[in-house]
Amino acid sequence: MSIQPARSVSLPQGLTLVLVVALAACSGASSGPASGQASHLAIAPSVVPASILPATLAPTPTPTQVPVSPAPGTAAPAICATPCQVMLVEKLFQPRTIDIKAGTEVVWSNTACTGGCTVTLDDDSVDSGPLAIGATFKHTFRVPGTFGYHCQLMPNLMWGTINVTT
Repeated sequence: MSIQPARSVSLPQGLTLVLVVALAACSGASSGPASGQASHLAIAPSVVPASILPATLAPTPTPTQVPVSPAPGTAAPAICATPCQVMLVEKLFQPRTIDIKAGTEVVWSNTACTGGCTVTLDDDSVDSGPLAIGATFKHTFRVPGTFGYHCQLMPNLMWGTINVTT
């Protein structure tokens, strides 16, 4: 029986590099040479294919101005017609803020506030005194400005604002 010498296989240079990288990627830290032993494999440098490079980003579009309209149920306040009505309900003036023109009469009606609720301007220039349920109080605002008011019994809960324009 005769033994023939092994034939060497010639691989293209690119395929050799791919095989070396694949072998290096598949081998774990524990598969390297034992301490004190030399390795006969060269480690291939990191290769990043061109297809993985980040693409050029498109410029960010300029935002366009969109008119903002109030959410449903929160429309911009309208000028209240004369006479303008405000209800005293339990622990609340409703509506809390109104916009009127100078010379407009405001009528506060006590529909559900018990215990003698009042309508008192913050500067104490106008005061209704205690209002029984079913009673009303009227005042005409002749001068432009912003007028805060409250109930003397519950000033932290029952308060409102009258905005008077010309």
